[in-house]
Amino acid sequence: MVEIEGRRIGDGKMGEVTREMHERDWQMRESGRHGTAVFEAT
Repeated sequence: MVEIEGRRIGDGKMGEVTREMHERDWQMRESGRHGTAVFEAT
């Protein structure tokens, strides 16, 4: 998010907190603790 109601609030890059939350979310998904793993059909 870079703008709210026409006011610039960011530069389009993830901040430190958002980056950490994103990384932890993917770690939980890959570990199988969060959601259902999906695999390609063989």
